[in-house]
Amino acid sequence: MTYPKESKISSQQTPPLQFKRKFTYMCIPLLILINAFFFWFYTSQKEEELGKIQNYANSRLTRQKEIINSFSAGIIKDLRIILSGHELIELIAQDENASSCKPLIHDLLHMSKIRGVYDQIRYIAADGNEIIRINLNDGQPNAVTKDEPQNKGDRYYFRDTMRLKEDEVFFSPMDLNIENGQIETPLKPTIRIGAPVYDNEGVIKGIVIVNYLSKSLLDSFGSTIASGIDHVLMLNRDGYFLKGLSQEDEWGFMYPKRKHLTFEMMFPGVWQELKDNKSGAIVNQHGMFTFDTVFPMEASSISSTGATGAYEQSIKSVDHSEYHWKLVHFIGKADFNASMEGIRKDLILLDLMICLIIIIIT
Repeated sequence: MTYPKESKISSQQTPPLQFKRKFTYMCIPLLILINAFFFWFYTSQKEEELGKIQNYANSRLTRQKEIINSFSAGIIKDLRIILSGHELIELIAQDENASSCKPLIHDLLHMSKIRGVYDQIRYIAADGNEIIRINLNDGQPNAVTKDEPQNKGDRYYFRDTMRLKEDEVFFSPMDLNIENGQIETPLKPTIRIGAPVYDNEGVIKGIVIVNYLSKSLLDSFGSTIASGIDHVLMLNRDGYFLKGLSQEDEWGFMYPKRKHLTFEMMFPGVWQELKDNKSGAIVNQHGMFTFDTVFPMEASSISSTGATGAYEQSIKSVDHSEYHWKLVHFIGKADFNASMEGIRKDLILLDLMICLIIIIIT
């Protein structure tokens, strides 16, 4: 009498058991497969986005290199125009008297006005005294003659330029201009490009040197940035920021209390890779770095280590292959992940909808 009752219970349990088996054998593997597909798709989208960023970064760095190479070639060209001009030749032939200065002053005032990027153009005699100084003066150049001289004989850029042979060019490190022993404010990022002046008998008479206002060059980095999440940085050969994530990061080598503000300090473990390679890309816990190296000096140019103090001397000479800047395109990990958040949310939503439909159908 119990058999029919047991048969009834068994028939009532069969559909749930069938559903469980169907769900186990069909639905779960399908759901796993779908989730694996969406994970692969998201990963491939992420890799594609990284590739786009790297291509974009490389094009920006290439453009920045072109700007830098153009600026350095233009300065050296101007310097050679001054050196080869008969006005300078006449000046040194007449022992730098007041009347012989006038033609050169006239030409230098014109060059200063037209170019608009030279804070100073100077002829400094072999004893270190400024014979002619043209100040840009906010776009209204004025001349200071040897009646109001400053002696620059103890400045590193004067001594380093005086050591050069004829036709060689001195290219200082980019640093902040110093006047009267103090860093000038507002800050004036400056590169000094100079050359020795020799007479017809091979005797060195002095130097011609221009102070290039690097602000225009550094400002060009801002124009290369297409979004608010990426940055183009410029580092000197020691890893200090010339163009940083913020102004507070820059020029650490000029201030005793900011000597620690280096690229290595901010992004540990990345600087060595940049030093050892001319170009490349790095993706790590900090974000994505795409970098390149620019050599702004021509082969005949000589630089030095420079000096951060007004009257300090450079430690050693640096040839054109050693003088370089590192250009770095950087996008932080958090910023990159935020840029991918929209895609991730859409894929998760689509994944859930498909999984729900499959569960309902089965």
